[in-house]
Amino acid sequence: QVEQAEQESSEDETLTAIAKKKAGLRTEADILYLLDLVVGMPYFDKLTLHLKRELFRSNSIEHHSAGSIIFRKDDRAHVCFVLLSGEVEVLAQTSKGGSQIVATLHSGTPFGELGMLSSGVRAATLRAKLNSHVLVMSKQDYKRIAGVSNLDQIVQKIQFIKTKLVGFALTGG
Repeated sequence: QVEQAEQESSEDETLTAIAKKKAGLRTEADILYLLDLVVGMPYFDKLTLHLKRELFRSNSIEHHSAGSIIFRKDDRAHVCFVLLSGEVEVLAQTSKGGSQIVATLHSGTPFGELGMLSSGVRAATLRAKLNSHVLVMSKQDYKRIAGVSNLDQIVQKIQFIKTKLVGFALTGG
């Protein structure tokens, strides 16, 4: 268990060091580390090696400490994210003004695309449950990755999430 904690700490430090580098300034070793990190993540498995390299070379990576807010409900939504490491909680407002965790996202999960593609504002607050690293993507990059064939699935996801969040707020959690 101690070895696992040390390995996770080392991985967190490596990703944090990579995240501090500006997009376009990552080394080949950084890109290879990121490529190895996403092996087995379904979101990345469908992408070509060339596209993955381009995403890791040209997009920002952010580090969020456990407990920090990634974005808040009603913030402007001009980018989306893919969780590279850690866990993120989705918080919905209750009718009494508080918040409740409605989902926990794990490595490999895209998020934030709903607001970016629909209303332009965030539908929920997202908070890092653990130290987390996210790939930040523009609308253009997201659409290129999602492709036209996935647009129906995206629309269904938007409707499902909106229904769940609105239903949660109306019932008071």
